[in-house]
Amino acid sequence: MFFFVTLLILTDFMKAASESFKVIGPAAHLNVEKGEDVVLPCSLRPNISAEDMRVEWSKLGERSLIVHLYQGRADRNGEQFEDYRGRTSLFKEELKNGNTSLKLSAVQPSDEGLYNCLIESSSEYDDVNIEVQVIGSPLHRKRELSPVQCSAIAYMRLNSETVRNEWDLKKYKTSEAGYRRLIPAITNCRKAQLAGFNLTKGLITILRKHLQSENTSLKELDLSYTNLQGSMLKELSDGLKRLETLRLMRCKLSNESVDTVQSILQSENSLKNLDLSNNEFQDSRMETLCAGLRSPHCKLETLK
Repeated sequence: MFFFVTLLILTDFMKAASESFKVIGPAAHLNVEKGEDVVLPCSLRPNISAEDMRVEWSKLGERSLIVHLYQGRADRNGEQFEDYRGRTSLFKEELKNGNTSLKLSAVQPSDEGLYNCLIESSSEYDDVNIEVQVIGSPLHRKRELSPVQCSAIAYMRLNSETVRNEWDLKKYKTSEAGYRRLIPAITNCRKAQLAGFNLTKGLITILRKHLQSENTSLKELDLSYTNLQGSMLKELSDGLKRLETLRLMRCKLSNESVDTVQSILQSENSLKNLDLSNNEFQDSRMETLCAGLRSPHCKLETLK
């Protein structure tokens, strides 16, 4: 009898162990820009259903704030902190697959901090912490992004259904390797701001590739205050022809750069606005530029 009782206890224990779960979050903190939407990834391992579980998202600090609460197969946000009202949601169809990720819309600087996802069943619970950093916030300005973090930012930008109006790469403090991973995301914005950027030969190569992308939404590029010496501008010329607005203010344009501008204006292009202000043009450079302006392919509406 003792043997069978022991066996029954062991069987129940093994069954309970087989139903246990672990809550999994991202390996690194999340970086997001103000105004963007972000998904805080969180899931169960194994991928058992969380539909009948309690899913509580909170922000940790001097006191924990309820960010989102799901219980009894419904959202229960009566005690939700007011700053998050109307800005959080779970992926309800994915709960059956163990996906308990939280979508936070229109991120604000005050959203920066440490978030906790607690998942509780009738017999056990587990949780995980996720750090969110808001780019441009006072705390974030002190940090330098790693190349891996830059890849994550670019991935979110490229997979966003919303085309960004403007993207300023100088907001990101990182290494050249990091910028190499950020540049591809310019294809999902209308205006890319690279004014004052230190464009190395390696970055020029990456930029050229993505300016020529067939799937780009980019219409305006600001390269003002960059030192476009040698053949740098020429390397970008095929992609620049697709733009509607190009800003080259105070770029110390060389003779070769002016030749490139002329070549762009004389070929099939989409340029409507060109800013060449605060560059020193000698008579010979002006003659070169005017030759481009007289071309039947020139569609410029505004020239500075």
